[in-house]
Amino acid sequence: MRKILLSLILIGFVSIAAGYNWYQSALKKPLNIPENYIFEIKKGQTLNSIAETLIKDRVLINDFVLKLYAKSQNNAHLLKAGKYQLSTGLTIPSLLQELIDGKVALEQITIPEGLNFSEMLNLIHSNRNIKATLKNKTVDELMTELGLGNLHPEGRFLPETYSFASGTTDVTILKKANAALEKELEMAWENRSAIGQLKSPYEALILASIIEKETGVFDEQATISGVFHSRLSKGMRLQTDPTVIYGMGDSYTGDIRRSDLTRDTPYNTYTRHGLPPTPIALPGVNAIKAAVNPEKHNKLYFVATGDNDGRHVFSSTLEEHNNAVKEYLKKYRRQHQ
Repeated sequence: MRKILLSLILIGFVSIAAGYNWYQSALKKPLNIPENYIFEIKKGQTLNSIAETLIKDRVLINDFVLKLYAKSQNNAHLLKAGKYQLSTGLTIPSLLQELIDGKVALEQITIPEGLNFSEMLNLIHSNRNIKATLKNKTVDELMTELGLGNLHPEGRFLPETYSFASGTTDVTILKKANAALEKELEMAWENRSAIGQLKSPYEALILASIIEKETGVFDEQATISGVFHSRLSKGMRLQTDPTVIYGMGDSYTGDIRRSDLTRDTPYNTYTRHGLPPTPIALPGVNAIKAAVNPEKHNKLYFVATGDNDGRHVFSSTLEEHNNAVKEYLKKYRRQHQ
């Protein structure tokens, strides 16, 4: 009887040791994580439910080791909601640590150059991964929410690609874009050219927005900036169509007529001297740099080449410019006849 009891005890110890070794081995074994695997934990989701998803996706064979390890660490309540891009090679301990650390997979949104404030808001609110909290706010309320007081919103946000965790609010995205804009504008202003006609960083932002709307060709932006600086220095009106279009608001339907050029608004640079009162769009970094570092030349006019490449012909005299306009109109008629 005594021998039997000792044998049972020995078998028990052996079984416990074997079980412990198996458990430790299971903890060290890499999980079966597919390449580019995205895993989502929803708010309030339990460990049991998380384990069921991992089993369904064949990352886990069973949930026993996961639950046992989480219980031994007493950390299941620390798992954070979000989308995770799990890398291959993770073990159960490293997986749980990632979920506790909240190393969520980041979404991205690209805000293109040249959008106006309203278009940018629509773009942000169309992204299902961004939580919209500002949809029913007035512009003044929105800017106050962003800590920007009574500032005009146009041009205050840097067009760029921003990474964010799913569920991030529109306020967070806009604050990040505004901070990025202020940083770029400050650096550009500190490194501005001595030949410029601008009196403040805000004037630089206004001019940059006009340059952005005139051309998306980066290597032309400093040249166009030079034209505008020359016009400002000579007391000439800027006479730029994008400002007129902005001043037309919702009445602009895609075509600009001669009567639109003569109808006065605060943004009509054909009827008013100097810069318009605010930016007219979101200028990119290159346009901001171009605004404060104009190319030095004697050009006062420019018109599109008509070659559908976004480029322009620059002229020093009105006669040269009129000839360039005639060439543009010839190409335009050929393309649309």
